[in-house]
Amino acid sequence: MGLLFQGLIFEPQDLVHLAVNTLSLAVPLIAVHYTSGNKVRSVTMQTILKLDSAYYAGVVCMVAFWLALSETAMAFSAWALFAASYLPVVALEPVLTIAVLWLVHRARHTRVGLLCFDYQQPANTAP
Repeated sequence: MGLLFQGLIFEPQDLVHLAVNTLSLAVPLIAVHYTSGNKVRSVTMQTILKLDSAYYAGVVCMVAFWLALSETAMAFSAWALFAASYLPVVALEPVLTIAVLWLVHRARHTRVGLLCFDYQQPANTAP
């Protein structure tokens, strides 16, 4: 939905590539979920950093894949510049993730928290 909104508001000519852009984000997400995400037992900063870095590495690899299939030649330096442009995102994403998880944790006992997040108390602790 975010890609569709972005395309409609900011880059309507990019809607032609909506499926490719969606795959470029969804395939790494699914891969991280099924390889590492299912094994997460506790959410720590180290876990978030590992999952985020694996995800964004996958996104950059997907873009390299699409560029390799492209009919237009592109210099490696242009791809490397694109990959480097993700560094601020990789640096800020864990901070945002920790902030959202903190807010969800704080809201878990409120009416909105129970309605929105379907928080379930761990079995071995009292409410």
